[in-house]
Amino acid sequence: MDYQNALSTLAEVAIAITGFAGVVAVFGRRSSGQWSDAEQTRLVVLLGCSLAALLFCVLPFVVLSIPVSESSCWRSLSVLLAVALTVFTAQVVRVAIEALRVPRSEREVSLLLSAIFLTGDLLAIPLLLANAFLGVVWPYLAAIIWVLARAAMIFVRMVMIPVGRGSAG
Repeated sequence: MDYQNALSTLAEVAIAITGFAGVVAVFGRRSSGQWSDAEQTRLVVLLGCSLAALLFCVLPFVVLSIPVSESSCWRSLSVLLAVALTVFTAQVVRVAIEALRVPRSEREVSLLLSAIFLTGDLLAIPLLLANAFLGVVWPYLAAIIWVLARAAMIFVRMVMIPVGRGSAG
């Protein structure tokens, strides 16, 4: 599979996750507008991850439309994606700290997801930074898949937890 097909497929997945999140928001149990701060944060993070993945799926086509080598494209976009993941990691740390303030019965899932996200980020960021020297496509694609996996996990959490439960991340 060439990278164009992979990026197109990942962009479609990003759009699907964003669309399903919209359906959950509009027609789901929270359609009355009674969202807790944690639920709003989850939705914003989910949309941010999905839209960031979509952006990073489209950017290579834009960058490669100018006269630049593929290697240079993957190098520069990998660094840019590493910066975006660093911002996401800061959000994970903030959510984990907030999760420590809620009752014990409601914080386990938030802390587990925070640990998964933090571990994934701490693996993806150095891989992307190493790709600044390698200039190949697979670390870039792997990081986009990670961002989409994170969005999917948040989506599942939004759907599975009843309204009003789980006040953090």
